[in-house]
Amino acid sequence: MDSACLYDSWIQKQRKLRDDLSTARTADFADQTRLRSLVSRAVDLYDSHYRARSELSRSDPVAAVLPASSTPLERAAHWISGWRPNVLIHLLYTESGLRFESHLQNLLIGSRSGDIGDISPAQLAATDELQRRTVRREIEIDEELGEVQAGPWGWDPFPPSDSDLDGRLERVVRVVVRADELRMRTLRAVVGILEPLQAVDLLVAEADFEVGISGLGAELHQDPIGSTISDQAGSVLSPEKWLLQIRK
Repeated sequence: MDSACLYDSWIQKQRKLRDDLSTARTADFADQTRLRSLVSRAVDLYDSHYRARSELSRSDPVAAVLPASSTPLERAAHWISGWRPNVLIHLLYTESGLRFESHLQNLLIGSRSGDIGDISPAQLAATDELQRRTVRREIEIDEELGEVQAGPWGWDPFPPSDSDLDGRLERVVRVVVRADELRMRTLRAVVGILEPLQAVDLLVAEADFEVGISGLGAELHQDPIGSTISDQAGSVLSPEKWLLQIRK
């Protein structure tokens, strides 16, 4: 599968995942076994996608890092062929805050929703610790990527040999694989912290975010100055603000 097919297929799968999870949340919100099964399937879907992208990176590293079908907006905001793992945690905080505000009156009288707005202190502490670990790992990967981009031959007046280029591409592949492995570990860790209904809420928010950014990027790209807007927007808006904008 080439990068364009992989990207387009992933967006379609996320649309379906979002619909399936949203339907289950409405119909089966009290069925913990059913929700847990859906969350497990969703995690497997992400794992399959990241594995496919790792395979693609080995055969075509450039296409894996810059998918042909991705929009200028996405390329401006992405980190090593996808979203930073920490974005998922930001989405958790954003969605939890929005749900908490909407349930505030019920919480004041002791009524608990059990959804992502009803995060316990222990869950928050575990999430905070996960975020710190994730940021450290992101920094390590950033440093390795910087070394790859700089290269040991930057001062050499002669072009690099084929073996030098092959070595650099191998390191690019390693960085892409490390980034996707961190995304997957972060997803599994976050889901492990949350209750099934809370995990469903987060996965819906994640799908909303990725599908919404893809759609918004396509709309901007149709505008003659869309790429300029995309570059500016990708550097200014946070994941939280993007999610709020998409859901307007």
